[in-house]
Amino acid sequence: MAENQLIIGLKRQYAKTLGFIQAGEDRTDDLAALARVIRMFKADADLSAIKPIRPYIVGRSKYLADALAVLRQANGPMTPRAIARASCV
Repeated sequence: MAENQLIIGLKRQYAKTLGFIQAGEDRTDDLAALARVIRMFKADADLSAIKPIRPYIVGRSKYLADALAVLRQANGPMTPRAIARASCV
């Protein structure tokens, strides 16, 4: 039987919370609450089968902007290593 949207959304939020916990944040209370709600709607849910989703890292766009600035000043194609070295200078 297919899962409804509520269970899918709760499991996704559970996976995101697991990711935050692996990243070092203290969200164990949130995880326990989500587990209880999931079990309310689906008593036989296997929570251990849910894999964590890595949290989004804020600030990645800064590195992209730096790499694009280096490429704009370059005379030709550059390797990723050369871009990294040029952006650190």
